Amino acid sequence: MSGKIWFIEDDNNLRHILSAVMRDEGHEVREFPYAENALKALQEELPEVILTDFQMPGMNGVEFLREVKNIVPQVPVIILTAYGSVELAVESMKPDAYDFLTKPVSNDHLLIVIRNALELSRANAQLNQQSESRKELLSSIIVGDSKQILKVRELVSRIAEQNTTVLLSGETGTGKEVAARAIHSISSRSSKPFIAVNCSAIPENLVESELFGHKKGAFTGAVSDRKGFFLSADCGTIFLDEIGDLPLNAQAKLLRVLEEQVVTPVGTSTEIKIDARVITATNRNLEEMIKNKTFREDLFYRINVFPIHLPSLRERKDDISILATHLMKQKNSDSPEISNAAMQLLLDYDWPGNVRELDNVLERAMVFAEDGIILSEHIEINVRHESAAIGKAFIELPDTGVSLEELEIELIRQALKRTEGNQTHAARLLGITRSALLYRMEKHGLIEK
Repeated sequence: MSGKIWFIEDDNNLRHILSAVMRDEGHEVREFPYAENALKALQEELPEVILTDFQMPGMNGVEFLREVKNIVPQVPVIILTAYGSVELAVESMKPDAYDFLTKPVSNDHLLIVIRNALELSRANAQLNQQSESRKELLSSIIVGDSKQILKVRELVSRIAEQNTTVLLSGETGTGKEVAARAIHSISSRSSKPFIAVNCSAIPENLVESELFGHKKGAFTGAVSDRKGFFLSADCGTIFLDEIGDLPLNAQAKLLRVLEEQVVTPVGTSTEIKIDARVITATNRNLEEMIKNKTFREDLFYRINVFPIHLPSLRERKDDISILATHLMKQKNSDSPEISNAAMQLLLDYDWPGNVRELDNVLERAMVFAEDGIILSEHIEINVRHESAAIGKAFIELPDTGVSLEELEIELIRQALKRTEGNQTHAARLLGITRSALLYRMEKHGLIEK
């Protein structure tokens, strides 16, 4: 195994001799007489292993090691020290140094330590590469740069490799299934099935059959065996969306599955061992449901081991621009641009339907966009309701009074500016008809002639 070795030693004879030994073994060796030279070179190139003297003029081994670990913590550093200073070197550098060699060092021992350090260096490099790949994949699934979404990505990354049960909470349309798929995609189960189940869509009399399977003849209509969602997710991940809609009897069965990792299909007493990662989600207040006795408290504690809350879109409006671009590119790689006025409409809206609503609005806008740009008139949202809500929030009569006419003129100007002069959309923003807007514009002399 040959590698890229840096050797820092102020004794020229020793440096040349040991460098020749390492080169004879096939290693690429770069020599430095002083630690300062090596630190400067680290700005342009990275070694796989560093071998350095402990006692050197200028920067000593302790200072050099500290600097190296700040710049490239993954690179193993081997300390070469004289016999009398071994204990001091070990004591001061033990947490960060890979190994210590005492002068005079045998060639064979040096090469063995170098080889082992190379193996560690390459393992570290592979782990770093995998970690970066996971980060890139996660960023492409859970999109955004807001502090709220960065926190979600951090939690998803932390829990992905564990088998811990996860409870995703958040309003409808916030991306709970997207987060569940992200957990699965960056886990060791990524090549295995991901089974998404909408608990609210299963008829109550079929819940157990759908989840745990059934045997032929178990009930009227059971004309053949059925595996059920849990067995279909074996070795993979099962995502139980709207877990709060499960009937109480099914909740009891689910609790047993989670605790014992076995399922019993309807119509048989045979227990089947399973290995499925369970992720649940809800937009309801499960603790309130426990008080109302519509959700089992013991099941809640079993699924709430690692909770992750998905923020609403109105809580992370900083993400709307990057999210809009991402959603459009998912539909068409040659997606249109969004005009400033159209983007302002997206930013001003509160998005009660969250990311799902934004996705639908953009899909419609893309149909009408011409010349590769989405204009404000293409953004079809409930602006009448929104503008009324905003009006109530920001208009407050000052003690000194206000000119109603001046206020009306200013609002009309703002609406026209925001919609790039589009009168139809400006009227929508103001909650009036286009003809009513034209009347007021003419009345206030706002129509250009």
